Amino acid sequence: MKSKQFAVYKHARRLLKLRQALQGVLDPNTASHLVGVSLSGNRLIIYADSPAWNTRLRYMAPVLAQCATHQIGAIPRLVFLTLPQYKHPKPTVAGREIPRHQLKKLLSLFDRDSQV
Repeated sequence: MKSKQFAVYKHARRLLKLRQALQGVLDPNTASHLVGVSLSGNRLIIYADSPAWNTRLRYMAPVLAQCATHQIGAIPRLVFLTLPQYKHPKPTVAGREIPRHQLKKLLSLFDRDSQV
């Protein structure tokens, strides 16, 4: 059982180092949107946090492929995926949306209560 846990730990560390190496070849703004990598055989999956950043990372594919080849010792097949976006629900009362000006007024009441 411990050898299986060690193998999982070793794989996770390898993925962390690979993600850090890939982020290292990108400019800091773009690197912050590369949120994860996964490696299966020669398939390297690169996760972005939005479709726009996914497209930007695709343009960087040659640089990312060269870095990944250096890190894993084989030429990977790159796959780019976008993580699903979480949409915050709009504030409602009894199924009706609260208008923005009323919501601001309500929130200001809470702010005043917390200061007392």
